[in-house]
Amino acid sequence: MQIVRWILFFPVSVVCGYVAYAIGGAVNNFSVDLLTGNPPEGLMKIIMDAAAYLYLGAVTTFVAVKVAPSRPSYVAAGIFVFLLIFAGVTVVPSAAVDTFYAVSTIIGLFLGCVGIQAGIFIGEIVPFGEKRK
Repeated sequence: MQIVRWILFFPVSVVCGYVAYAIGGAVNNFSVDLLTGNPPEGLMKIIMDAAAYLYLGAVTTFVAVKVAPSRPSYVAAGIFVFLLIFAGVTVVPSAAVDTFYAVSTIIGLFLGCVGIQAGIFIGEIVPFGEKRK
């Protein structure tokens, strides 16, 4: 069973992260639209994009640690590096068209990952089936 968990931790965590990103982004956009009567734009749009990517980073890291059978700190660090590479690739097209909206998304992604990693390193978040220290 552990081999299956090692094989599945990456794809399952990425899918769950994108689902959280899609649902969180949709709820953010919908709630701001209801409050203001207009779609988000300007600074509000930048903040909402960062929040959606925060969901992506946090959920991806959390699910990866829960699905992987052991070594939560290594799994979290590996997912963090993967997500930062993924986010770094988005900076190039953003800079090419002189908009730097990708910087706010990288900050959101970074904060989401770091928040979950803090819980992992203090022992509050452990793989499924293990006891907290």
